[in-house]
Amino acid sequence: CGALILDTNRYRLPAEVEFDPWAKWPSSFRAYARSRGISEEQVIRWRIGYAVGGRLANRIVFVKRDTEGNDAGYSARSCVGDRKRYLEADGTASTVLFGEEHWGTHRGILYVTEGAINALAVERALGNVAVATLSGSTIRPFTAAKIAGFRRIVLMVDPDKAGDRVADEIGVLMARHREVVRAAFPVGKDAADLSIDELR
Repeated sequence: CGALILDTNRYRLPAEVEFDPWAKWPSSFRAYARSRGISEEQVIRWRIGYAVGGRLANRIVFVKRDTEGNDAGYSARSCVGDRKRYLEADGTASTVLFGEEHWGTHRGILYVTEGAINALAVERALGNVAVATLSGSTIRPFTAAKIAGFRRIVLMVDPDKAGDRVADEIGVLMARHREVVRAAFPVGKDAADLSIDELR
């Protein structure tokens, strides 16, 4: 008989992450998602999860998946106002960006945001465009290498010191080889704070 071979190197999400149909999400999670503009269609398309207990308790989980759709990490956003708004996958050195699973083969324009909720806002406004998140306001070498594969990079980072810093870093790294532009947001606003018309 054949032996069952398990891929022990494959990333596995924490056991507490659940992926239910939208109608079966706890009402508090649905209410928070709606308050941030996240649609049922996006929950399905991005296979967004949530966690009731464990380390990720009371968080919506945005899974980072590679171009083949394999789980590679996560960014989990608190729904209850925890001091630490986001928790990232612990103990991993994933080089996969949120958004990468939907890039396809075309490398035209990439919209770069700091977090997944902002990336989803951009998608709602502009359609199924290529998005990527930095999971914060720092640029890592692997991130720079990946986004450099696009002809035009549109930075939709926050209008604050951290956003200015990462925009400057990306500009310095990319400007000689790629077209880099930055969206101008009102002070104190990010992509998820704006209406679809304002984002367009």
